[in-house]
Amino acid sequence: MSFHGGTDISLPLYEAIRQIKSESYKDADVLVISDFIMYRVDKEVLKDVQHFQLNQGTQFHSLTLSSDPNTRILEHFDTNWVYDPQEKGIMRELTHGLETLRRRY
Repeated sequence: MSFHGGTDISLPLYEAIRQIKSESYKDADVLVISDFIMYRVDKEVLKDVQHFQLNQGTQFHSLTLSSDPNTRILEHFDTNWVYDPQEKGIMRELTHGLETLRRRY
């Protein structure tokens, strides 16, 4: 596509869910890195996300590389980090958040 927004996240989430359904990744969590400048996500994919969150304890995390993400889509994620290179200490904050996740598992 382009770097002007309009990302379609449905297919990557569908693939992540397909992988989680396999025996090898049944305990995995999902990290999506995007600008989250998007207009919609397939409703069936969001239902699957919710199903795995509620029934298998799968966590869906987002790392936003934008100052203007679609917050309605981010609401479907368990954890949301925003990378703003102008913000002092952002790498320390992101590293701490990822380290917290690593220790949990």
